[in-house]
Amino acid sequence: MNQEVKVVIKIKSKNECVETVAKRTYWSMVNQYMKKIREGFEDSTLEEKIDVLKVFLEKTDLGKLRSQIDDFLDTGKHVSLILTKNDNKVKSEIVLEEG
Repeated sequence: MNQEVKVVIKIKSKNECVETVAKRTYWSMVNQYMKKIREGFEDSTLEEKIDVLKVFLEKTDLGKLRSQIDDFLDTGKHVSLILTKNDNKVKSEIVLEEG
């Protein structure tokens, strides 16, 4: 059984699109990973997190998810989107936080 991998994406306002925040997080992690590779280190945990974001961006109905998140943001709450990969499947869970 594969180890569970989690990535958390925080969205604090309707000015932040879930797709944009996820892509920004993805590229930030890719840059961190490449820097570590250049320094001679391999970070398999970071590599797994990059894969979680890649699968999420490729397979998720981002329009539907954006609509759901916007509904929560309208109530004044912040949203954390928790992406979990286990056994090669990525699932997302919306967690609400006080604004």
